[in-house]
Amino acid sequence: LKATESYKTADNLHRDSDLPRASRGWFEGITTFIDEIRDNGLDRLSLCFVRMSRNGKEFAEEYLQPFSRGLASGSRKHIIMLLLLVMFGFVLVHWIVLKDSNLNANLVPAPALCASQDDLYDTASHLCRVGNKYAFWFLKRKDWVQCAPNLPGYRLLQRNADMNGNFWYSYKNSAQIKQFYDTCIPECATDEDVYDSKRDLCRVTDGVLVTWLNGDGQTCATGTKGERAIRHATASLSHANGYFYAPDASGKVRRLLESCHSSCAKGDVLLHDKR
Repeated sequence: LKATESYKTADNLHRDSDLPRASRGWFEGITTFIDEIRDNGLDRLSLCFVRMSRNGKEFAEEYLQPFSRGLASGSRKHIIMLLLLVMFGFVLVHWIVLKDSNLNANLVPAPALCASQDDLYDTASHLCRVGNKYAFWFLKRKDWVQCAPNLPGYRLLQRNADMNGNFWYSYKNSAQIKQFYDTCIPECATDEDVYDSKRDLCRVTDGVLVTWLNGDGQTCATGTKGERAIRHATASLSHANGYFYAPDASGKVRRLLESCHSSCAKGDVLLHDKR
């Protein structure tokens, strides 16, 4: 009996509480709100989602406007709902930011452990994250880079992708991953274009396109993404001695090449065959 003397039910807790009257009023409001949600909250929630899918305006008129009027009138229930929503949003944003900052803080370069100097080592999970850009984009199924897909390293990385699109592996498997990395090469727009590994760019070798880029004649489509990719990459070099483009722009350059056709040199006149 003594053990049950201090027990109070939800129905009489606000009556027997030693809290001030104002606090008991807030508690009573919270209790009433919880009871309403418990009794018919699921039905209202289902109806809410159905009407949201049918007509957003109707949802706003039926729910948002009464809610705003309830806030304006000082309704305790509506104020509590607003405070709970704000607190939930704050906690969610704080958790996301804190999670990302912790993740970045744990990532450090560790070429002695990982397969590449571009890979990062997570000191918390003891895993390496793929940083080799050609292997990464091959895993993303881009057509401008080729790697050997029959190696154990490739299959291992395929199985270890996170929800953010990153690929991970244990530092104990670095040798297998490095073997996979060594097979990765970028593909240029044509077989004749040469990949410059020092500049990490492809060199334009098509004579018609080079002549057109020089402004000495020939015909190609102007203002294309391929042209912009070539001029942007070439302008970034101090001593270009030719025209270049990034390997990931190979598709754009290939489409530009398809629009090119030869013509007479600048100033020359095409003579028709008079047989």
